[in-house]
Amino acid sequence: MLTACSEDEIDFYTGPAAVNITIDGDGTFVQGGIDLEKTFDIQLAVQGEHSDKDRVLKFAFGKEHTAVAGTNFELPMEVTLEAGRLDTVIP
Repeated sequence: MLTACSEDEIDFYTGPAAVNITIDGDGTFVQGGIDLEKTFDIQLAVQGEHSDKDRVLKFAFGKEHTAVAGTNFELPMEVTLEAGRLDTVIP
């Protein structure tokens, strides 16, 4: 009896481009009643096709957030993802 392997077809994501955000850090902001300054790496990864043009990723905050930019955190309000890249890190 002779058998052969067949190649499975793999479905790739075909929806609109989306951004996955991963924050790398220990998550401790207050310890023993003392505010600690922490630095987190924010990893951004585009889900979708490569682009031959730079993409600008803009950040926005919901109405309910209480942190104040420049006081409670520092974060660029936009990041440029260079053409051909699918990920970047904001230190």
